[in-house]
Amino acid sequence: MEIEEFIPDFDDFEKMATDAARFKADIMIAKNNLYQLEAHCMREALTNKEYWIGGKMPSMAYCEKIVKEIGNTAEDNAALCSYRDQIATMTEAYQLLQNLITMSRDKLDLYRTVSANERKSFL
Repeated sequence: MEIEEFIPDFDDFEKMATDAARFKADIMIAKNNLYQLEAHCMREALTNKEYWIGGKMPSMAYCEKIVKEIGNTAEDNAALCSYRDQIATMTEAYQLLQNLITMSRDKLDLYRTVSANERKSFL
């Protein structure tokens, strides 16, 4: 293996950083949408008598544990699951890019170390 193979392509570095920033922004947007939907489901559960159990308004504990997780309807549940799946997928891609950036930095550091050691050996 040649030492020059450790030098990362800086265009790739830039593309990975740009992609990571986009994924981070998309994650933030998806989380915001998820939080809004959770809040909407909880408000519906508290204000819409159609969702009340035995004619009684649900407790906040019930809303936090149940409604926030599964929603009030099958459509709510599907939308909540969809947002959570999107967030998981984007987080995975974001973490992969972060790790690739770190590995490229580590390779560059290794190149610097080996290069400096080679220069020292000539003295």
